[in-house]
Amino acid sequence: MGFYMSWVAVFIAISGLVMGFQWFAKMMYWTTSGGKQLPAYYEPVSLAAKKESTAIAPVDAVWKNMTAMYPSAETIEVHYPESDSSAIGAGANPDAGTYWKTDFRYFDQYSLKEINVDHLYGRFSRASVADKIARMNYDVHVGAIGGLPTKILAFFASMIAASLPITGFLVWRGRRRKKKNTAASLNNAGGKSSQGAVVLQPN
Repeated sequence: MGFYMSWVAVFIAISGLVMGFQWFAKMMYWTTSGGKQLPAYYEPVSLAAKKESTAIAPVDAVWKNMTAMYPSAETIEVHYPESDSSAIGAGANPDAGTYWKTDFRYFDQYSLKEINVDHLYGRFSRASVADKIARMNYDVHVGAIGGLPTKILAFFASMIAASLPITGFLVWRGRRRKKKNTAASLNNAGGKSSQGAVVLQPN
């Protein structure tokens, strides 16, 4: 079972390395993009002059615009700006079971003008093939990339991989016992044959 699930475990392991080590993530992006550098993530900044509060709050205005722009989205989220200079982050996802197809948008919290970004987490339509592969990493790691079937597959692959040290120890212990039992049987057989032997002496 470990042999047949090894190819699934390889994808889980590689996607885990991408999340755990920045150098590995850069190497993967460099490989899939044909030699390009991984764009660094950064928080967009609101550059417009601060305005007095209007009849509708900026976050509510962004929410209203997002629901109008993405009527078929399964999930829509809007994040409050963390500071006076932060932008309002928003995302619309056509598939609630995964994350990689999410359309990320950023808006100036004062002018509500959209702020374009050049990192991975921007508009999905502008993402390159390498960007989409990098976006898929989390969904591949947890098995959500193909829905429930791949989630079940990832679960059993992880469970089998976790059991390999235990089953390997049991196999080693069983072989060791088998060798001891075989050696003991041979010794016993040799002792009985020597005791029951008849010695003939010439007259």
